[in-house]
Amino acid sequence: MKTWLPTVAAIVLAGCSVPEDAGFEDVRKPAEERTAKKVHWFRGGPEDAEVRRTIDELFSRELTSESVVQIALLNNPELQSHYEDLGVAQADLVQAGILSNPTIFGSAHFPTRPGVVTGMDFEIAQNFLDLLMIPARKEVASMEFERVKFHVVDDVIEMAARAKVAWLEVVAAQQRAEVRHAIAAAAEAQADLAARLKDAGNLSELAASRERDQSESSKMAWVKAEEQVSEARENLTVILGAWGTQVAWTAPKKLPDMPGTEIALNGLESLAIARRLDLAAARRERDASVERLDLVKAFRWLGTVELGFDAHRELEPEVGWAYGPSLALSLPIFDRQQAAIFALEAELRRRESTNRDLAIRIRSEVRSARERLLTHRRKAEHLQRVVIPLRERIVELALREYNFMLIGVAEVLRARQEEYDAYDESIEMVRDYWIARAELERAVGGRLPGEKK
Repeated sequence: MKTWLPTVAAIVLAGCSVPEDAGFEDVRKPAEERTAKKVHWFRGGPEDAEVRRTIDELFSRELTSESVVQIALLNNPELQSHYEDLGVAQADLVQAGILSNPTIFGSAHFPTRPGVVTGMDFEIAQNFLDLLMIPARKEVASMEFERVKFHVVDDVIEMAARAKVAWLEVVAAQQRAEVRHAIAAAAEAQADLAARLKDAGNLSELAASRERDQSESSKMAWVKAEEQVSEARENLTVILGAWGTQVAWTAPKKLPDMPGTEIALNGLESLAIARRLDLAAARRERDASVERLDLVKAFRWLGTVELGFDAHRELEPEVGWAYGPSLALSLPIFDRQQAAIFALEAELRRRESTNRDLAIRIRSEVRSARERLLTHRRKAEHLQRVVIPLRERIVELALREYNFMLIGVAEVLRARQEEYDAYDESIEMVRDYWIARAELERAVGGRLPGEKK
């Protein structure tokens, strides 16, 4: 007794409190390593105020692709809610190591004849099997805790990608709006000139009306572009967790140029399989299923084992009290955990199939994102080097022939519209290139190899 009582006491005392950190340090390190950004969990500590000052300072500057990721990782409420999953999993781990409460039983037997005392029974019992299962339960809960940590780090990486993509959408929308504004201003000036030429008798009413129609269409396109800016801003505002004066943030009006040379994109599939934490979480969940199955199989023949202490008083006064140990066993005659084992085996097979499917999907994600990256790069380069200069030259030649009255205004307008379409498509392709790059980072589970932090 002297040997096992300290062990039981240690188990009980160790399981009575939940650590405040809840494993966040195990999340912070890999998250910061993979995103090159700081992460913080607001829990009312003294460092919260300093983090909020950092957020306000970042909002006061023009937002970059790096600063929006930093703000989102510090300030997004959805991400903060995911950190609370750590507390829940930590509490489950602690609960797994706590003994179930003992059961107290009592009864009284009232006499029906004089000279007889009231009979009494008292018993306190503890499920002994619960004590034996604590190590296995803690192992399962520990695996679940690790799974939650992997998922939370994966959520951080996902949030970083979302913030970067939303920022690209804003900058691209603003750049397109600037182009549409310039187009509308030029079309308005052209329409005013055409109106004066018509009044002077040097231009037909049809030609002047076409110029005015082009001007009004350009204005509507500008208004639509501004609406897209507003929608993109609101999307990014939500991701940044901004409110109050923070919503007045500013962003560049031009997308960054594509790098002159592309980083090496070889071996990304293997890198993704090694780094993706959603896959690591799925593997940990599969391990937990194995442990649950082994636990049920190990104790299927024991059922319930309750050890206790019993005190009994007989009705006859001269007998008095009797004391002694008690034992209660459930006999596994009908329920031998057959159904539970069958369900857990099916669950294990399902987890294994799900893991194989996830690995296949991850490889496909990487290949698709890599192809989109290279395709959008080729398209953007072709537009910038070939199509746009060609269409600018066509407009120049069309205006020259129009001045010599060799073509009509319709041909000039068509050439100009095709030039504007090339500008707009070029912005879209550069935006899509950067989005594909952000998606590729997400697909491989963090920054691309060779990319500067």
